[in-house]
This record gives sequence, C-alpha cells and structure tokens, in this order.
Amino acid sequence: MRARWHVLMRGFFIYVLTSVGPVLLVYLVAATLVHNMKDVDEFWGWITGTTATGRCWYWTVSAPWKAIIGAVWGIMGGHFLFALEAFREFIQTFLPTFVQREEVFLVRNFSPLRVALLVLTSASVLVCLAYLVIRSGRACSLVLTRKAGTPKLRLAVMICLSYILIYGTFTSWWEPQNTEFWISPIVFVVLVLAIGSALANVAPAVKFCRVMIPSGLLIVNLFGSILPQTDHENDYWDTFNRWLIENAQPDDLVVTGAGYISDAYLRFYTQADVLTTWWQHGDIQKRLEDQVALHRPARVLFCSTVYDPPAELYQRFGLDRSIGESLFRHYASALTLIHEDAWQKIYLYPPPP
Repeated sequence: MRARWHVLMRGFFIYVLTSVGPVLLVYLVAATLVHNMKDVDEFWGWITGTTATGRCWYWTVSAPWKAIIGAVWGIMGGHFLFALEAFREFIQTFLPTFVQREEVFLVRNFSPLRVALLVLTSASVLVCLAYLVIRSGRACSLVLTRKAGTPKLRLAVMICLSYILIYGTFTSWWEPQNTEFWISPIVFVVLVLAIGSALANVAPAVKFCRVMIPSGLLIVNLFGSILPQTDHENDYWDTFNRWLIENAQPDDLVVTGAGYISDAYLRFYTQADVLTTWWQHGDIQKRLEDQVALHRPARVLFCSTVYDPPAELYQRFGLDRSIGESLFRHYASALTLIHEDAWQKIYLYPPPP
C-alpha cells in the first residue's frame, strides 16, 4: 500500500511540475512584465477574475449544454449557422454575452443553397459521430472489463478516459463554451474512438463512419469557416478599423474601447500605441496622460467606441461604460472630428507640445 501511495504522489508532483508550474510561470511573467503587477493580492485577483466568456469558477444548470456546444464547436467551425436567423436568436437567448457580429458579418453573403448543403453535411457528421461513439464505447468497455484487448491497451484507454473526465469536468466548470479549451481533450477523444472503432471494425457501418466523419469535417470546416476567413472583406474587425489601419501611423496614439480583438488589429496593422478604455485597471485619464508624456505621440486619435463601446463586451465582463464616457467628456472640447463612417467616428486630439 505504501509503495502504491509513493507512486501516486510521485506522479502527482510530476504532473504539477510539468503542467501547472509552466502555466503559472507564464502568468507570472505576463503579470509582472506586461501588466506591471507587484502585489500578490493583485496577481491572484487577476488570474481568478473574469474570463473571455464572463465569470469563472462557478457552476450553472446550463453549463453541460454550453460544454457540448463548446466541444462540438472545437471540431466543427459552424460559422455558416449564423446565416440562419433561428440560430442567431438561439445563441442570443442561450449565450446572451456572446458577440455574434464577427460571425454574422463573415457569412452575410452565403447563399441559402450553400447553407443548406453545409447543414446537411454537418448533421450527417454528427449522426455518424454519435454512432461511432456508441460502438466504440461498447468496445472500450470490453477492454476495461478485461474481456478484450491487452493490458497495455487497457492502460491506454484508462489514461485517455481519465484525462477526458478530469479535463472535461474542469472546463465545464471553468469556461464551458470556450472552444480553445476543448482542443486538448478532443485529441484523447479521437484516440478512444480510434481504439474502439478498430476493435469494432468488423461492422460496415463503422467503416463508413470512419470515412464520413473526416470527409464531412473537411467540407464543413473548409467551405463553412476556413475559406471565408481568408478574404479580408469578410473580416469584421478589419472592416471596422479600415480607416485607422490605412491612416494611423506608428507614432500615433489610438484611444479606443472596442475590445481586445480590435486592439490587436490596430497594434499589428498600424504599429501605433493603443490605449484601451475597456481594460479598466487604474485611472484611465492618468494612464492617457502618462502615455502621452512618455511616448510623445504625433497625434492622439479618439475612437467613438470610447463612449459607445460594443454592448456585449461590457456585459460579458461586467464593465462600467461610464468610465469611457467620462474620459471622452473630459477631452471633448479639444477634440476635432476628422473621420466618420458606418462603423465609428474618429476624433483628433492635439497632444501638448
């Protein structure tokens, strides 16, 4: 018994050192070098605060359904579904803080025939996947009960199922609809399905499913998600920030409240400094004054998203939009409107000499 306990504890510490340790180290580097955090309480509040989809560390009745959506979305793009009004209404009801504008813009030109064919292909993939899960589950149960397979195969199935159970439970509790979190367990799901389907390979239906699933996923993901995203004209944030991307310079400072994705576009395409008002840590006015004093920008460009940010973003993170509104009002008398389009307004603020 002591030997088994020793092996268990050794495995636990190896897991901590090889997985939890590097993750915490990355967070520590980001906290100290990027966000300039020096207080332990501030660091702990940051890593346990809001996530990309809202609150974390909590459980709701809808969490399992959100987990299913996140897991399925992890293997199947599903962007084409936003061309259907009924699906948009469902997402709005089920995930009220989900920002749909990018997906809706991406598929705005999809024809009804294209959407219908992608829906039919997706349904076929899901039916085949459900059948393969059932057949593979039966085969793997025989392995676990020692009615089939070898000890090594049994160990492989146990490791995969343990990982899926532990990681899946944690993700369902932490951030269930985050597709990025489901990428890791999908690998182990595929391994279990491969083992189970190999043992049940005598059935012609299993062979058909093994061909249909990857073929269908290729079609759905390629034509429903990947190819549309290769066209800049279908990129919402590229279109939203088109004037800034074409006119902002590296020595400019852009003040915006459109969110972290929009911020990343501006930093990458313009190389300008970006001051975001949605990241509400500290005094925003002081941050602006400090950044102007430090970098001495040629121009300071205020975006209308400072006082009129995306409502979903602020709802998701529980942010106070009045902070950005107050900042804009403070500088309003010195601002000059230099551009206006269907997406946003851009104001020029002449920084002090």
